[in-house]
Amino acid sequence: MLIERRHSPRRRTLKEGRIFFDDKRSVVACTVLNLSDKGANLRLLSVADVPDTFELHIGNEVHAAWVVWKADGTLGVTWIS
Repeated sequence: MLIERRHSPRRRTLKEGRIFFDDKRSVVACTVLNLSDKGANLRLLSVADVPDTFELHIGNEVHAAWVVWKADGTLGVTWIS
């Protein structure tokens, strides 16, 4: 039995996203797999060069994000308040 530990339920989505870092000089495309009020799950070609904090753009939304976990081309992030 899987126990849900998230404080906010995530909604499935397949939206395009852009990860900006290094004072917006670097950008990485991603797919937003699921999204909540507190964070998201992202799929990327490679997670190797993505820093622990970055700015995530999803359409007109912009979130300051912090990486909680990395695994097999996916990132789990939470929003920085």
